[in-house]
Amino acid sequence: MNRPNCFVAQSGGPTVAINSSLAGVIKGVTNSDVYDTIYGSVNGILGILDNRVLNLTEIFSEDEDRLMCLKHTPAMYLGSCRYKLPDYKTDDSDYRRIFEQFERYNIGAFFYIGGNDSMDTVLKLSEYAKLIGSNVRIIGVPKTVDNDLM
Repeated sequence: MNRPNCFVAQSGGPTVAINSSLAGVIKGVTNSDVYDTIYGSVNGILGILDNRVLNLTEIFSEDEDRLMCLKHTPAMYLGSCRYKLPDYKTDDSDYRRIFEQFERYNIGAFFYIGGNDSMDTVLKLSEYAKLIGSNVRIIGVPKTVDNDLM
C-alpha cells in the first residue's frame, strides 16, 4: 500500500522562526517512514484552494545544504496569505475544495505554520475533518511575533 503524502503551508507575517519551522517539518517528514511526499502550498491555504503546489521532497532531497540554508533565510519560502476561512456551518465550499485537494494528493497530514489566525484555520479544518469523518491530521505549527496565540 502506498504511504500517504502531506502538505505544509505558511501564513501570516514573516518571523525569524517561520522558515526554520518549515525546514523542521520538511526534515521530519523526509526522515520519517510515515509519509512519502511533502508538498508545499504556495501562499498559505490559498495555494491548496488554487492548486499552487510545490513538491518539496524533490526540491530539498537533492541538496542537504539547501535545507540548512532555509533555516536562516529571511521572509517566507512558500509565501503567505491572510485569508480567513468562513464558518463551515454557514459556507463549507472552501472546506469541500480543500478536502478534495487532500484526496487528490493522497494527503494524510497538513502542517500549517503561522500565528493566531493560522491556528484558527487549523481549528476550523480539524473540526470539519471530524465532522466529515476524514482521517487527515491537521497540525498547527505556531509562530508569532505578537505572542498572541489563544
